[in-house]
Amino acid sequence: MSALPSLEDVTLALLADAAPPPRSRGASISVARLSKRALRADADEYAEELEALGEGRPQTYGDCEARGLGTALACPYLACKHHLYLDVHERTGSIKLNFPDLEPWDLPETCALAVANRGGTTLEDVGALVNLTRERVRQVELASHDALRRVLDGGGLRLEDLLPEGRRGA
Repeated sequence: MSALPSLEDVTLALLADAAPPPRSRGASISVARLSKRALRADADEYAEELEALGEGRPQTYGDCEARGLGTALACPYLACKHHLYLDVHERTGSIKLNFPDLEPWDLPETCALAVANRGGTTLEDVGALVNLTRERVRQVELASHDALRRVLDGGGLRLEDLLPEGRRGA
């Protein structure tokens, strides 16, 4: 008869199984460092792939929904500002790959609007979708509330008036 494992061994084994895989940091690409020839070649290659889809780039989220993009299918339109694979800095044009160790079609979710349509979600879930920590998501949320509050105060409105009933006073 074999000896039973100690409580410490069982606890360590459970913790090892429950530990999330290490997250890779996002990687930034400076557009200034890319040659015009490389940018043009990539744009041409990407255009051919999109042409193969046949219907052209969607103009509204309704067009995406009708095709199942971002929900049933991974969205191939990486340049869309709602795509979760990368972010483009508006001023500098630099590109941040949120998941440099994954290919775009390997993401569990590809469209921020599809996620928003599902309704409320936790900070942990949002962090996993954009490769940020829960704390950083909370900080961004607070900063956006402050910015919105400043805009609304200038117009004589209150942020609380726009929030759903359960979130007022938060």
